Amino acid sequence: MDKAIAIFILLVVLVVGTVLIAPSYIDWNQYRDQIEAYGERITGRDVSIDGDIGFVLLPTPALTISDFSVANSEDASEGPMLSLKRLEMQAALRPLLMGDIEITNVRLINPQIALEILAGNSTNWRFEGADAARQMPDIELPSWLSAVARALRLDNISIKDGTLTYIDPARGVRQLVENLNGNFSAATLKGPFTAQGTALLRGVDVGFEWSIADTSRMRAVPVRFNLTFPRSDSEIAFRGFLEEATLFGPIRGDLSFAGSDAARGLNDLFSLIRGGAVAPPKGQVGKALAQDFRAEADFTINGRSL
Repeated sequence: MDKAIAIFILLVVLVVGTVLIAPSYIDWNQYRDQIEAYGERITGRDVSIDGDIGFVLLPTPALTISDFSVANSEDASEGPMLSLKRLEMQAALRPLLMGDIEITNVRLINPQIALEILAGNSTNWRFEGADAARQMPDIELPSWLSAVARALRLDNISIKDGTLTYIDPARGVRQLVENLNGNFSAATLKGPFTAQGTALLRGVDVGFEWSIADTSRMRAVPVRFNLTFPRSDSEIAFRGFLEEATLFGPIRGDLSFAGSDAARGLNDLFSLIRGGAVAPPKGQVGKALAQDFRAEADFTINGRSL
């Protein structure tokens, strides 16, 4: 009897071990074409995976995709709208062993994002071509990939070493956000949205934190935004509302700028506005401004006007 129990335990260990280890030896690149086709169906744009696709079960179930990109609009001036050095999606182990997939974290490594205002006041992040893509024949995905697509949520996204470019050719505007690192969440495509992190904005090191409430549940949507300047220990804060329940509607609220050293704070602010380093005030002016400060104002933005 003891021998039979020992053999049974050994078989269980072998089966469980095979289940846990086997995914590491499967060539997941065989699903490349299906994943690309599924992405094209959703976006209406070309989706490319030039690197490897991998999956591991231990210590944490994780799907990885390397060198991933989404093509830009035909009218855009940049290359891909989105490119990633590496995409990582982690899932909870216990639900996975029970046949369910629960995505717990999405990590974007070295994302390059290009946002552009196009002719006719359109934008390259509106996937208008997706309507045509919906006319494509249904794509048969493997069951595991379909489950991942259904389970994917945007409630825990982290970005490491990202770059964001904003372009408005009609106004001659080109803004660059570099060294972007942070955590972002969107419970649904209508919110609520939250974000916090750090970046190099127009040559100035900043920290940021913002939140937008669910835009589908109220007409006036609460908005909070903080932009901090670590070097000068100063902060720009906004508390207000989206007056229409859209991400691009009119915004109204209270804006403040405060810190412990007005000279350094103003220097950071002017450097940000100018897009480059500005010499700090010196002499008696610099000494007079080296003190606590706070300024407040009503703030309204409607489209492109303040």
